[in-house]
Amino acid sequence: MTRIQRILVTGAGGFVCSNIIPVLLDYGYHVVALDRAFDASLMADWITRWPNEIEVHDAEITAIHSIKADAILHGAAVTAFPEDLNQTPEDNLRANLEPTLVALDWVRQHEVQRAIFVSSSAVFSVSTGELTEDTPTIPRGTYAVAKQTTETLIQTLHEEYADNVLTVRLGNIYGPNEQSRSSRPRTSTVNTLLNEAQTTGVLTASQDTVARDWTFAPDLGHALHQLLSRPKLNHSLYNLTSGERLTTLQMAQAIQSVLPHVSLNILEHAESNTASAKRRGWLSNQRLHEETGFDNWTSFEKAIRQVIAARQNMEAMT
Repeated sequence: MTRIQRILVTGAGGFVCSNIIPVLLDYGYHVVALDRAFDASLMADWITRWPNEIEVHDAEITAIHSIKADAILHGAAVTAFPEDLNQTPEDNLRANLEPTLVALDWVRQHEVQRAIFVSSSAVFSVSTGELTEDTPTIPRGTYAVAKQTTETLIQTLHEEYADNVLTVRLGNIYGPNEQSRSSRPRTSTVNTLLNEAQTTGVLTASQDTVARDWTFAPDLGHALHQLLSRPKLNHSLYNLTSGERLTTLQMAQAIQSVLPHVSLNILEHAESNTASAKRRGWLSNQRLHEETGFDNWTSFEKAIRQVIAARQNMEAMT
């Protein structure tokens, strides 16, 4: 496999991929960024810093089949519930599966060197303990079903048709510039805590919340570089996670250490019997580490300082 030079990123304006793209650019990839909605300041920053290394395309105007690249990262997704978008469950499922099939058509048309599709730990709607790539999935909800379907489809193409495709499964992600948008109205617990600290001066967390795996969004770009640069990969599915497990209280305490003027309100009881409360498992990154040696994850203590600094810079500019 020759070195991948041009990579198409779908969902490029979203929270996750907009944190991955700068890392890929720093590695020397030429990025073709495709999305239906880009933040103007985000585009201006990219074009200023990498004027010759990035192309930004509006998906409403530019058809994916007209784009040429050596690889694709298909990150476009709709995590909103059907009722959020006034959709039927079938339409909501279609909103995630149809773009995946279009991306696969593009892959076959252009004979790209590597195609990476983004999945989610949401495929484990009910879970406990360590979750490897071989742990049976239990999807609940149209988004989870769409992601589980994608994982199975990619595995079939990889194993039965020798296609150079794979899926990366993400857990709980946090990082700079996280905002709510129509396709992703619910943001991370980290972002919720930071918004609460900013608006009320108080951080609220329960004593006995469940510890979950948390990953700094820019680190995903470094892990993806490992998967893009390997001549051959042995599997069709990799968990991309730092493996660092934290409770909401531990995250609130880390945030308070950076923002000592913010007070901490500790509740005695944890979350109620909600869907998120049933997800008590955590992703394992052992397969990724064994195959690529990658283990360069940023600790929450270090990363949260970067997230807060980015938020403060944005506030100073507005």
